[in-house]
Amino acid sequence: MTMPTRCLKVDSLTAISLALTKSQQHPYAALSYCWGPKQFPNLVTTRNSFNDMLENIPLTAFPPTLRDGILVTHQFGIRYLWIDALCIIQDDDDDKNNEIPQMRQIFTNAYCTIIAATAAHCHAGFLHTRELPRVSELCVPDPGPGAKDGSMILRPHEPDEWVLYDPLDDPVNDRAWTLEERLLSPRRLIYSKNYLRWLCETAEYTNGGDLEDRRFVSASKRHTQMERLPPQLSPRVNTLVEVADTVTHDRETWYAWLLIVREYNIRSLTKSKDKLRAIGGIAELYQLRTGDQYCAGLWRRHLAEELLWVVRNPRATFRTMLAEANDPTGSSVRTVGIFPRPKYRAPTWSWASVDGMAANHRMLTTSLFIADVFEVIDCVVVPERPNAPLTGVRSAVLTVRGRLKPAYVQTDSLMLYESEEACQREEYFGTCHLDAVEHEPYPNPRPVYYLEITSRASHGWAGNQQGITLVDNAEIHGVFHR
Repeated sequence: MTMPTRCLKVDSLTAISLALTKSQQHPYAALSYCWGPKQFPNLVTTRNSFNDMLENIPLTAFPPTLRDGILVTHQFGIRYLWIDALCIIQDDDDDKNNEIPQMRQIFTNAYCTIIAATAAHCHAGFLHTRELPRVSELCVPDPGPGAKDGSMILRPHEPDEWVLYDPLDDPVNDRAWTLEERLLSPRRLIYSKNYLRWLCETAEYTNGGDLEDRRFVSASKRHTQMERLPPQLSPRVNTLVEVADTVTHDRETWYAWLLIVREYNIRSLTKSKDKLRAIGGIAELYQLRTGDQYCAGLWRRHLAEELLWVVRNPRATFRTMLAEANDPTGSSVRTVGIFPRPKYRAPTWSWASVDGMAANHRMLTTSLFIADVFEVIDCVVVPERPNAPLTGVRSAVLTVRGRLKPAYVQTDSLMLYESEEACQREEYFGTCHLDAVEHEPYPNPRPVYYLEITSRASHGWAGNQQGITLVDNAEIHGVFHR
């Protein structure tokens, strides 16, 4: 496999240096980890230190997490290791813009990705003694067939408190960047809280045995983390022609994308502007598999349905949602996940324009019927960087045809009314979900527009129309924002 532009060369534990490796053909490992807050400074390559990095770097100069990654690489007999902080020049925007779009190839081509799952920051390290969780079990005699001597192990049947492995305990799984690092890698060596785990496309093992049985994760916490890319997006499939033979329907691949976005938006980003960057590698893979047009986090073939994303924590109540939405100061603890709208990084009709748990929950559980009157006419996205069109947006315009209904929304109840008179009579026709907290004061009720997208759903929301609430752009007639 072709190597990245640069890698750490580990000839021995006393001969470590940054090497120029572009176009070379050597196996290399990659390190996936948490940088951590600023009080834990990382060792990085800068324009001033670049030449020094090409010389010998003492092992003691690396913070513990990076040092442990080097030790594992050396023990495996691999001579090269890719670490973002060292292999990308951190104070050179041109270098970042060249290297970050290569993430898909870097992790897909890595022989193995070392995941420092248990390390909360670069000074935590991950090569430490682990105490295996204790499980109550009882060994009883079991004669078995033919009266042969044997024994049987009895264990509890997965109560919530009995969890041998929960991915959510590992800090690395709270970081947005590490999702595609894990999913794109063909082989993963995961240093988790309690176990050393091996995960590849066909098997999963731990230092405590096979993980394929259900006893390592409780039933209530299973499916909280995607361990592998779905088959429809496997890097083993190299061309669109091959996908046409193996994927029976485009919708299955799209559902896989929705699941990835749902998990991605639970995770945190240090830099808000990285919202599209940190999932750009998987977006590139999806586009390669389907030939679809990427529209700032959404896909052209499914735009009508994808516009129905919502920001909502399923565990939150409607009362807490209202209380937090009406607290623009952010002084309350946000259990719902509705935050002030960040600086522009995507159009308002994209989930990437907001912080929080934005996902297409309805599409994952309900079959929708797009209204006959709704049609996507055009979608024009101007990328932030032409050489990396999937990693950032400078501007975007979505043109649709549909039924646009003037309405009013009560800002304290989020109820939708056809008129101010209907508002006074409390005759509402629907409710809306807030995407972000607005800082500016608005009249109550506030004039808005309701754009119908679906006529009904097959189940779950049967008989209900679904759409999005828009606000008129005061400066340009016919232009709206969500």
